Amino acid sequence: MTEPPSGVPPTSTPPPWPSPAGTGDGSLGPDRLAELASWMVDQASAFTPDALDRSAIEAGYAIEDVAAARARADERIRAVDALQPIKSTAKRAVVVAYLAVWASFGVAYLLNDAGSLDVDFAIFAVLSVALGIAVAMSFSVIRATRPDASRPTRALILLLVFPVILLVGVAGLCLPTAVPT
Repeated sequence: MTEPPSGVPPTSTPPPWPSPAGTGDGSLGPDRLAELASWMVDQASAFTPDALDRSAIEAGYAIEDVAAARARADERIRAVDALQPIKSTAKRAVVVAYLAVWASFGVAYLLNDAGSLDVDFAIFAVLSVALGIAVAMSFSVIRATRPDASRPTRALILLLVFPVILLVGVAGLCLPTAVPT
């Protein structure tokens, strides 16, 4: 028995799966095969592939259908694993960019002699909250986006499009208040 990807020790038997609704000729339709593969991906962190396959066969799936679903599930798991380093790089880039903007606006607001320090501090606090919300939104978009990992540069660019647009928007809205008049 092999360990599941997450390193969590496998349990003895996965939860039972409902009996498959066949297409009439004993095989599964494409939607049920996709559902079985999706179930295998969802359960992969807690159970070994062998245990999942046995459970599906015991639930009434044909061995050929289980093998086809296993191939799809393994492909999805490999794609997710291949994206992890790209997503980590994107998250680091977002943090560095947002911190750079936050620090530069902090210098502009807090070292500005033209305005009142109380007003500048309040504006900087609003910017800080806006950037925090933007970072959270950027991380959620990075987490939800699934570009093709076989083209890492393109995948990284796709992952960074929304965070950069959001950063430019927030910084652009705050720029007029940071420039001394």
